Amino acid sequence: MRIQRISVGSFGRMIGREFELSPGFNIFYGPNESGKTTLMEFVRTTLVPTNKKKLYPERNKSNNGLIEAVEGGEPYVIQLDYRQRKGAVPECIAGMDPELFRSIHAMSYSDLDNDSIFESNGIISNYLSIPGGEAVPAVLKAIESDITEQVGTVPRGSSQLHTYQSSIDSTREKVLELRAKTESYSDIMVEKDSLNERLNELKEYNEKARAVNA
Repeated sequence: MRIQRISVGSFGRMIGREFELSPGFNIFYGPNESGKTTLMEFVRTTLVPTNKKKLYPERNKSNNGLIEAVEGGEPYVIQLDYRQRKGAVPECIAGMDPELFRSIHAMSYSDLDNDSIFESNGIISNYLSIPGGEAVPAVLKAIESDITEQVGTVPRGSSQLHTYQSSIDSTREKVLELRAKTESYSDIMVEKDSLNERLNELKEYNEKARAVNA
């Protein structure tokens, strides 16, 4: 399904607004309180209404508007009248659970961190008919298992990452130890050179003493 036009008659503080959507990706932007969230909620409520009471903006009986969409070449005009959806809707959203729709197609920031929706009956019945889709829950569990094995879930726990870190720390200690030995070896070599110079001086002095004795 592709939305072509959004016409808001009255919804929250938004009155008499129309938006033509181009094919592809459409971005709505603007400062705070410019109506971005209100428009998003209008789309949610019109396509898949919900009976939840605590919603923004607060619902009132003057809410109305429509969405023009196309699915499989067939046009649809979906109307909103207060809390009711009127008109035929594409099969892809007909009978869809409102919470499922919001979590998948109209998600908020908090939904991005919630993967429990992928294990719900709604996602299984609506999306896992796609070839390969039935593997989604298993893939998520495999990813979680890999994260636990590779990264771990607690500091200094059993994981590949912690094993590598321990190896790095051990190697760093050995490098510091060898560096200390290298510095000590350098000091010894300096002392050796000094002793050789002293030895040569003593040899020269000894030769002169023999000459004097002779």
